[in-house]
Amino acid sequence: MRVLLTESESGAGARVEAQLHAAGYDVELCHDSGASDDECVVTAGPGGCPLHGELVDIFIDVRATAGAESTRERGAVCAVGNGVPLVVVGSADPARYPWSRAVSICAPDDVIEVCEAIMRPGIAAAGQAVEHAARRALLACEVDACPTVSIAESAVDVGVFVSVPVVLTDQALREVSAAVRLALSGRKGFPEDPRIVISGAD
Repeated sequence: MRVLLTESESGAGARVEAQLHAAGYDVELCHDSGASDDECVVTAGPGGCPLHGELVDIFIDVRATAGAESTRERGAVCAVGNGVPLVVVGSADPARYPWSRAVSICAPDDVIEVCEAIMRPGIAAAGQAVEHAARRALLACEVDACPTVSIAESAVDVGVFVSVPVVLTDQALREVSAAVRLALSGRKGFPEDPRIVISGAD
């Protein structure tokens, strides 16, 4: 699982980063390790944002103290805008954006459990993974729309239905279908070839 991590101040995320590595997670950073300035890897140099072109499963924002969002935490807004599940570690106001869009606000000791719950096989987790993948595929096709996902189980198969409230080109339909299939690949509880239906507005 790939996690993208940012922190409210330099060094605040070191403990959580170590926990994630120990648990076998692939951790990417919004800021170069040890960097004291607030520039992310994109604005600081030639590096590209992991949210663009790579599959990031979860975004983690580690907060050293309560209070307003710091400049180093701007990546949390980027994550929400790209449909990536946001986990906040530390104190945050759940009524304030982007923390209002967080799937969890937790303590450092609970971060691994929270990540595992998000990615745990099951209908709810699969639906979230499908929505995330579909949203990213749509954005790659320059379609800014929020997909609706439903998953139906029967005795013979599992159907995955993704509805998008705009007209989609054939290419966009193919891209979303491929992204959804990849998101479900190897997921426990799903057949190797699930029935996937992508639909746009008429």
